[in-house]
Amino acid sequence: QRRIVEILEDHLSRLDAAQVELRRARMRANALWTATLSGAREGEDVALPEMADIQGGIQKQPKRKPVKHHFPFLRVANVTSAGLDLDDVHRAELFGDELSRLRLQRGDLLVVEGNGSPSQIGRAAMWDGSIEDCVHQNHLIRVRPRAGVLPGYLESVWNSPENRRTLMEVASSSSGLHTLSVTKLKKLQIPVPDIDRQREIVVRVEETRAALDRLLSSIAAAEAHGQALRRGVLAAAFEGKLTGRHTDSEVIDAAVAEPDGEVT
Repeated sequence: QRRIVEILEDHLSRLDAAQVELRRARMRANALWTATLSGAREGEDVALPEMADIQGGIQKQPKRKPVKHHFPFLRVANVTSAGLDLDDVHRAELFGDELSRLRLQRGDLLVVEGNGSPSQIGRAAMWDGSIEDCVHQNHLIRVRPRAGVLPGYLESVWNSPENRRTLMEVASSSSGLHTLSVTKLKKLQIPVPDIDRQREIVVRVEETRAALDRLLSSIAAAEAHGQALRRGVLAAAFEGKLTGRHTDSEVIDAAVAEPDGEVT
């Protein structure tokens, strides 16, 4: 029993060390992304109303229950810190000219007006145009860049830590609540370089985003494999099959996989 415990602790300590390194890798990846967004900020400050159209959304009410003229309706839940989440898109009844006035266009920036967590105030994602005739609720603010401002550039600068701090200051109120509004956003200023420089910045940001997405996927897969190995090690230990020799890897692999090859 003591020998098995000794072998088990050795295996688990190695898995613990690997898990620590994976967490460090994730932290470094997040730090690189933050630095990339900070580095996107270039050019002279321009008042947001001079470079973009700002529009609120519609309030979800009983009269909005889908009946005859209902359309896809984005909510706060659809705009995450990692981008758009369109797995669950509701529908809402529209009236009059609401569709033509509020229909989203590819490149629109959707900004979260308020959230239970102050750190999430003002988080934003760029609309990809994947759903036709889509509108948004009043807890999302649409920021539509005008000519001379690339949507990808605006999204990058908007989500930079510098702009997020500014949004937190703008969202603060004397009541202690944190919320944004169309009026508050009109007070913002965004640095804007010339269009050619914007294109270069967007390319750099997208290349970094793609590389980090691949890295984070690899980290997630490694973390999941580490958990499976941990279960395999414990299963092999409880069955008394650990020997401390190189054959342990075969025993652990056998314990990890079920007969059909699925991870237990």
